[in-house]
This record gives sequence, structure tokens and C-alpha cells, in this order.
Amino acid sequence: LPPGLAGLRPVLIPAAYYGASLVKAVADTLRERDGVMLDEEMTRAQLQSGRFLILFDGVSEVATERANALNEILRTARHADYASCRFLITSRPLEGAAVEAATFLLQPLAPAVVTKVLDSYHLGVARENRVRAQLEKFGDRPIEPLLFTMILAQGADERFGTTRAEIFGQYFQRLLQVGSDKNRWEGWRDALEILSRH
Repeated sequence: LPPGLAGLRPVLIPAAYYGASLVKAVADTLRERDGVMLDEEMTRAQLQSGRFLILFDGVSEVATERANALNEILRTARHADYASCRFLITSRPLEGAAVEAATFLLQPLAPAVVTKVLDSYHLGVARENRVRAQLEKFGDRPIEPLLFTMILAQGADERFGTTRAEIFGQYFQRLLQVGSDKNRWEGWRDALEILSRH
């Protein structure tokens, strides 16, 4: 962690654990995912003691009303009881949500930045060469951070896509573990296309 966050204990909270309360989501994540026996009140007391970095990933993916979820999460993050904690909240843009918090948008990565970041991953020669070969297909055009992440993941494979569509497709094939089963992949692809429209 950067010096300003040294000593904080990071806790990643996926959107799937959120119902109506950030504190409950922290408790549920630690209990169900990590096996830490905590309930909501114990979690509240731990957060009040401070020194946690709460990383909430994906307000835009919560199952409840997103604007209300964002407001509740921000209220909790600003609560005086949790002043010794830090909160980082991610989301895709939410229509109609007025956010009164410091925000930043991830920008596409310029090739020089990608090269610098890539060096920090220590991928090994073969994998790094595959990743660099794939990145060369984009020339001098900046690429989105998500696309860069997908290219890094696919660097472990011998085959890789040369277009955004192929990279996304191969990434999800790997993520869904469909292998070379064409029918299974086509079923998943159809389902993903339907979900992307809603």
C-alpha cells in the first residue's frame, strides 16, 4: 500500500454481498468468503476501531436499487464512527446518481504507460512476449484498463485474439471454463449478449 495507507488492513467487498448495508456486506464477506466469525455488530465495532481499507467493488452491479445503494455506502463511509478507516468504491457510471464525493474515471492507457506497467508484473519471458505481441496489434492506440487486464490473463495461453471481440470472447471462455466445447461457449455467449442488453 502507498505510505498514506500504510497500516490499513484491506478488505475487498464484491457487489454480490451487498443487500442494504455496507457494514452487513463487510460482515457477510468476511464470514462467508473468508471464514471469519463476525456478525454485523462485531463488524461495526471493528470498523469503529479503525485502520481498515474497505474496497467496495461494483456499486453498478448490486442487486438492489443502485442510487440508494451508493447513497448508503457513501453515508457509511463518511460516518464519524469510521473516520479512521478509508473507503474506495468502484462503479460504472450510474444514471441519475448525484455523487458528492471525490471521483475519477479510468482513462485508456497509452502504450508508454502500458509498457511501464507491464514491466512491474514480472511475467516471465515467454508470457511477456505473448502479451507484448498481442498489445502490438493495437499499435499506438491507447487501450482500456479492462482490456489490458484481459490481455494479461490471456498471456498464459498460447493462442490469443487480435481484435477486441476475440480478446473479450477468449477471456470469457477462460473465465467460464468452457474450453473447446463450442456448443457450451455459444450458449454462454448468447446468455451474455442477452444480459448485456438489460
